[in-house]
Amino acid sequence: MTWTGDVFVADGLGVFRGHVGDNRNHRHWAFQITIALEDTFQIEVQGAVQLSLQAVFIRPNVEHRLVSGKVCSFYFDPASPWFDGLAEINSHADWGELVYTDQLKRLAIASDPVDALKLDSLRQWDVFDSRIHAVLEQLESALNEETYSDRLCLAALVGMSPSRFSHWFVEQLGVPLRSYKKWLKLRVAIESMLSGKSPVEAALAAGFSDQAHMSRAFSSAFGITFMGARAAVTNHIHA
Repeated sequence: MTWTGDVFVADGLGVFRGHVGDNRNHRHWAFQITIALEDTFQIEVQGAVQLSLQAVFIRPNVEHRLVSGKVCSFYFDPASPWFDGLAEINSHADWGELVYTDQLKRLAIASDPVDALKLDSLRQWDVFDSRIHAVLEQLESALNEETYSDRLCLAALVGMSPSRFSHWFVEQLGVPLRSYKKWLKLRVAIESMLSGKSPVEAALAAGFSDQAHMSRAFSSAFGITFMGARAAVTNHIHA
């Protein structure tokens, strides 16, 4: 079965809306919320038996696989201001079923779910330590320059020891620095693909050594190949 659907992209947020296709168990560094568009969808999480759900949240680095259904899936960057406010999330759980509220249904069927989410103003940036913004700006501007994006440099930027910085970064975003940098590279590759760049150009723009390196990272994170994802997109909107 082939993935087919629309993709919506904004800073820190990606949305896929369409039919689930073939994929294997995978894990990525985004916070994910998936909402059914037709009754229920089928999913496997952490080796559990196949479940039929209307809505689910999945935290970063949790193995899962969407099996079938028509869905609207939101992928939130760890630095996104929206994930925790979108639903009542159990802060101690890696994943869980969500109540299928009117709010989730409205977001899933909106003509532009990114704009709909922004209008809801569900979470404010002030939940983060203000120093994280300087770190994120440095990471995004110098992602492929290891000297300026390594732990020592970033720790010095906010006046912390490297070990304290590592703990603080996880406290802020929920993922380690190394994982977040991998996620940023995939974001750049995806955005490059959607802007019309070739796979080779997307790989180089994101700082991967070559297309094969990017393809392996993409498949590990999303359970499908980069080229398969490219073919699945019937329409995309960049907000």
